[in-house]
Order: sequence, then C-alpha cells, then structure tokens
Amino acid sequence: MNSRTRLTIRVALGLALAADSAAHAQEFVPLPGFERVRGATAVAVDAATGRVAVGTHGSVWLAASGEIARRVLRGGEVRDLSFAGDGALWVASARGLFELAGATATPHALATGAGGRATRLLWLGDSLLAGSEDGLALRPLGAAFARVNGNAPEGAVGALAALSAHSALAVVGVEIARIELEAGGRAVREIAREELPTGDGAPL
Repeated sequence: MNSRTRLTIRVALGLALAADSAAHAQEFVPLPGFERVRGATAVAVDAATGRVAVGTHGSVWLAASGEIARRVLRGGEVRDLSFAGDGALWVASARGLFELAGATATPHALATGAGGRATRLLWLGDSLLAGSEDGLALRPLGAAFARVNGNAPEGAVGALAALSAHSALAVVGVEIARIELEAGGRAVREIAREELPTGDGAPL
C-alpha cells in the first residue's frame, strides 16, 4: 500500500466519521409531549412504565410514553425527581419533599434535626437516600427518614450516585463520601470520607 492510498483511506475514514457524528448530532429532538415545558431543572424516567417526569423552576410535569405532559405539582423550584419501585414519584423541591402517587402529593419530613430542604434523591434497593442542604438522610422501606450521622459529612449535598444496590457516592460540601448500607438496606454500615482537591472549583 503506497502513501497516496493510505492518505485516501484516512481521508475517506475521516469523512465517514464526520458524517456519522453529524447524523447523531441531528438526532436530538424535543421530548415528545413536553414541547410546551420550559426551564427544566430535573428529569426522571420510570423504567417499568416508560413515564417521564420533568421538573422546572415552579412545577412538575408528568407524561406516559407518547402522551402530552400534564402539570401534576405546582410551586417551588424542583431540585430532583426519582421514581420508586411502586411507581410513586418523589419530588425534592424548594417547598419540601413530596411523594406523588396518583393525584395525591404527600409531604415527608426529611429527618429529625435536619433544617435544610432536600437537594438530591437516590434509590438504593428499597431504601431512599436523600441529600439536603445540611447533610444526608435515609428512609428504609416502610420507615421514616433518619439523619445519617456517625462519620457522615455535613453540608449541602451536591450529588448522589449509586455504586451498587447498597452503596453510593455523595458529594457533600468539599468532600466525597462512600455510603455503604447493611444488607437489608435499613441502616448505614460504613462511611468513608475523602476531601476533594482544592483549586478545581466547587464540586458539582
């Protein structure tokens, strides 16, 4: 194979990759049913039913796959949304923490001694881990929220990510913490903390 042939192949490959990238870039379209929803701040998908929830600066919108979204909750900026295994939609907003089942929105107290509003929601099996403006709280199946104490960092929770059905990472203030639940998910078994490097800006 001579240099001219190699150059031709490289150019052809480059054009093919560029065309493929352009084709994928054109695949983004408005979410069907949510065309009139503006200012999205959070989104959640119920994998079991295909329902989609979108939070905005003042409302929660919900739609089954392919249907027109309807407003199901008003008031307060939505910070996070999460569907439970039973299909209920949990909403963390500036107004508080709500469980939306059908047309009923049930408020939930985050935890005794917790003064901040919920900022993040994450299901670990049947247990709901909630981040707030001042720390972490855990709600095992059939129980109320309890503050995660012990070695847990305090401060605003910026992010939660599942590692497994019983473990998660939490960005709290300028720290990152690994949260390990007991096998039944009813209590925290272990918390490992590490301070994030300085100089890279606030963690997201």
